[in-house]
Amino acid sequence: MPRSVSKKKRVRRAWIITLIVWIAVFSIWVLSPLNPFLLLVSLITGLAISRYLLSSTRKGAVAVLNYHSVSHNPAWLRIGEQLSIHPRQFERQLRYLKQNNYETLTIPELYDYLSHRSVANKSQKKIVLTFDDGYADNFVTAFPLLKKYDMKATIFVSTDFILKDAQGARHNSEEGYLRESHIKQMVKSGLVDIQSHGVTHTRVFNDDKSLGFHHGQLENIWLFWNNRPRHKTEWWQHDLTSFALHGYPLHKQGPALTDRKFCVNEQVINHLHTFAAQRSPNKHKERNSDVACRQELQNFLASASLPYGSFETHEEYDERIRGELEKSREQIEKLTNKPVAFLCWPQNEYSQKSLNLAAQCGYKATVSNFFSSSNCITNSASTIGRVYVGAPCFGTHNPYAQLLGFHATIKCFEGSYVWYPVVALSNALNKLFFKQTEPDPFMSIQDQL
Repeated sequence: MPRSVSKKKRVRRAWIITLIVWIAVFSIWVLSPLNPFLLLVSLITGLAISRYLLSSTRKGAVAVLNYHSVSHNPAWLRIGEQLSIHPRQFERQLRYLKQNNYETLTIPELYDYLSHRSVANKSQKKIVLTFDDGYADNFVTAFPLLKKYDMKATIFVSTDFILKDAQGARHNSEEGYLRESHIKQMVKSGLVDIQSHGVTHTRVFNDDKSLGFHHGQLENIWLFWNNRPRHKTEWWQHDLTSFALHGYPLHKQGPALTDRKFCVNEQVINHLHTFAAQRSPNKHKERNSDVACRQELQNFLASASLPYGSFETHEEYDERIRGELEKSREQIEKLTNKPVAFLCWPQNEYSQKSLNLAAQCGYKATVSNFFSSSNCITNSASTIGRVYVGAPCFGTHNPYAQLLGFHATIKCFEGSYVWYPVVALSNALNKLFFKQTEPDPFMSIQDQL
């Protein structure tokens, strides 16, 4: 994966240089304690350098905030602790932005602003709110708050998950995904812009080395979505271990829009299903289940003279990615009657190849939390960086701690690196107090096993 110098590395570098400067200043004070002129000059120099390095030096930098879910009860999402914030917290953040005179932009408006196509007031502070995936609570819970505070937002939707109005849970439920009527109503308000998050939002096998076989023990959302596409929009209501029968081969997974897909031969899969079904149910739980399947696989491949599987060709990969990016844009444009020219990479993952293909498909810019872009008017607008603000702060859900973390995150993105220790401390405490001990279904297979 291509990675520019990350925002974290840039901030750390500024702090390291600042510390070196102050070590030099204190060294001068120790070596020349009786020279007031030298002490004054060193102090002024240290303060000036610190202000230059740690204060806002990125002219016009616009923070782009990343949300997913705003829900009273996100338990259905299985990883709601990681992806969802409470409506009270979201409202506090909107109130903070309003009180601090921030103007919210949509992603298209940000692009025009960065490209000097906008006549927006450049003296007013600007910020962008984005939501990924298109959950129903974006309409049911977040949208009324956006209207209350007259704030704009861009929602990146994966079109496989958009519901017809007759589908899904009750109309006002926070569970599940956006309906077509939800999207139309939000777009009509002028406050919400809808852009592409691809079609499938999934992961694929990207390696030909087997990691083992499924014996009913694995909950993997990506395999469930790939093998049970009709149930993608209500996946949380199903047994996620049912993505395949016993004996299904398992491989490393990677983002569908960045990695060439490895496809296991269907005859191999069917034979392993049959073999596993003939074994005693109790044997599926034995440690030698993988050994038995691996031995049977070797015998079958040798006797049938079949290839185990194959990677899609580079041409097939290009065609698949182009097809998904074009289909997503066409589906959203048909639904909203608005142009779609911006793509947020699912799971924020991208490659140089996928960036090129997105540009070929007519996307003006793409969005990712992994971009090091500062979103300054002096930078290219083709890549838009973001920061995630949906997690707890300082290892707690305390409202004051969360608001402090929110303020520090925005200021640090805008270039006020003096706030970086606050952000770093918050992240460290989150890892300490919200450490994940059990695998979740959204992990890749290689991380679950």
